[in-house]
Amino acid sequence: MQTIRHSLAILMLGAAAAIAGAQGISITQIGTENLLGFQKTRLYISAPLLAVAPGLEPPLVEAWESGDGKDWQPRPVLEVSLEPNADEGISFFLLLDNSGSMWTDMDGRETAVAADLRVERAKAAALSFLSALSSKDRVGLAVFNTRYWGAVPPGSQGAEAARSLQEISRPASEDAFTELYLSMARGLGEFAAEPGRRVLIVLSDGENYPYALVTGKHNPESGTAAATPAGVIDQAIRDGVTVYAVRFGSQRDPLIANIARESGGRAFDAMDGDELAAVYETIRRDVLAEISVDYRAGMARGEKRWVRVSSGT
Repeated sequence: MQTIRHSLAILMLGAAAAIAGAQGISITQIGTENLLGFQKTRLYISAPLLAVAPGLEPPLVEAWESGDGKDWQPRPVLEVSLEPNADEGISFFLLLDNSGSMWTDMDGRETAVAADLRVERAKAAALSFLSALSSKDRVGLAVFNTRYWGAVPPGSQGAEAARSLQEISRPASEDAFTELYLSMARGLGEFAAEPGRRVLIVLSDGENYPYALVTGKHNPESGTAAATPAGVIDQAIRDGVTVYAVRFGSQRDPLIANIARESGGRAFDAMDGDELAAVYETIRRDVLAEISVDYRAGMARGEKRWVRVSSGT
């Protein structure tokens, strides 16, 4: 049985995912777009052990809500759908590291061979991913180092993102830092208004290395603005965005995996371009295999709700 907490302001805003349990069920996103008008909440669920053959009835799923995490009330399940994301499309947001180290080879050495650069391998994997998207899928793209470039707004077509990938250039030394957490927060902010299934994929080849903290000077673009892993998690939960983290190379941020896990996603490691392309493919395949559960939400007063799901199968 899986438990998930989400917050309410005037209405439910988001969700924090739980780790898959004995049933292999985890909630990856809570959609609240129809809460205010229709009192309906949608749960996106990763449940590989509940998969059924095409043509068979969806599994029996129960939904429960609690105002305190202790007293649980069953909620009417309105519909269970198999692989809804294939029919409705997925909104992806690609957040790509363009710090100075991305312009070295996989061993961290300078090279004149463009194809050996980490950034070129990352671009090639992203282009392969974009080419495999359905016409129903939507894409946004942002690139970060010391600065943040919102290259393609969420909801765009893959071809637009593919063109913008070709515009990425080597940063100057002042722009070669890695504002990882702040850029994730900014990306989530751009992405929050997108409808339906929302997946942010962040790729970085190193740790959070913020300009202001390292140099003692204001960031030339964002000043003293900062973000913490806890803040990024809360933002992803509130906005209903699943974060997938891709750690590219041997130097890895120690906290980014927790950000991904707490938002309902996963972290992956890749050491070369082929592994990176496989990671992108795995993420899309996993999201496509999800089940959705629409249920009638409770209207009890309170600032927070906990949700859990279980299956009798």
